[in-house]
Amino acid sequence: VFKVATIGCTMMMSVMVIAGIVVGLQLKSTINESAFVSACLSLSSTPLVVKFLSQTGYLDRREEEVPTSSRPRPEYDYGTILLGVLIMQDVWLGILMALLPVLAGHGTSGAGTVEGVARHYAWVTLELVINLVSVLLVTVLGARYVVSFVFKQLVMSGSREILVLGSVTLVFLMLTITNYLQVSMELGCFLAGVMLSAQGPQLAGDLEKLMQQIKDFLGCIFFASIGLHIFPTFLVYELTILTTLTLAVVGFKFFSSVAVLSVLLPDNSRKSKWVVSAGLAQVSEFSLVLGSRARRLGLISREVYLLILSVTTLSLLFAPILWRATVWQSRLRQSTAYVAILLLVASLSPALLYRA
Repeated sequence: VFKVATIGCTMMMSVMVIAGIVVGLQLKSTINESAFVSACLSLSSTPLVVKFLSQTGYLDRREEEVPTSSRPRPEYDYGTILLGVLIMQDVWLGILMALLPVLAGHGTSGAGTVEGVARHYAWVTLELVINLVSVLLVTVLGARYVVSFVFKQLVMSGSREILVLGSVTLVFLMLTITNYLQVSMELGCFLAGVMLSAQGPQLAGDLEKLMQQIKDFLGCIFFASIGLHIFPTFLVYELTILTTLTLAVVGFKFFSSVAVLSVLLPDNSRKSKWVVSAGLAQVSEFSLVLGSRARRLGLISREVYLLILSVTTLSLLFAPILWRATVWQSRLRQSTAYVAILLLVASLSPALLYRA
């Protein structure tokens, strides 16, 4: 799954960026602006996909599955691929955050030449790689020597409140570290969860039960906050063009993901490509954060920011429809009823043609 997540995510985003640059050149837009907008649109929403997986019961099934020698766990199921691609997108989100000033032209005034700009890009990328390695070292060493000792004491205390408080403290500590190192805060939160999960399945299960209500509450606030950025009058006046752009973005992301996964997945796992592509065929809410920062830096205009905001919102509204339709079709293909329907249609076709 590591190869599919890393290479597949990079290929999907690259295809989206190249297509965005080509369209941007036709619309007389700059390469930097086109690359940034298409990179924003290539990101997908992690909270929404996790909600999809929980609604379909995938996360519960993964917890109940116990691999045995007679029935090994499948290697390429759609949930594992989805989560792997989304984690890799969080890494690219950190890279995009770090390159924002460079794309906007800030910090490159002294470069003067193409070689100078290239050196500046290389230096920013090298700095980000060093920061990522540093974060991974902190995660490994912290999980082994610090978190294990601290949470053993918290478990021995027998207080659920202190256990929740310690977990939240660790999450905020990791996101503070990753934010200071100019890496994605989402990646810091994910690594905090990995550090807790490394302490054993018993602790991870207890924490998940304790955090469930907090997670639902914060999820409500999160999705409600997205609505605060919407301008209803702008949506009404430009509904036709916004709907067309949204369908174009969602459709391109869906079919480009299908094409990439068809190349990377083995033959016995290619049926998962449709569900994975449906899960990725929407725009991440963090494109709003990226768009806001890019607007302040002068990389994009207010009109482009409103387009990003509207397309993101409409894609999140269309995402459940596409997901449920794809999952339903996938389950229908695996059922005997689907075969029976096909046989029935095939048997009735000659009669219908004869009557016609």
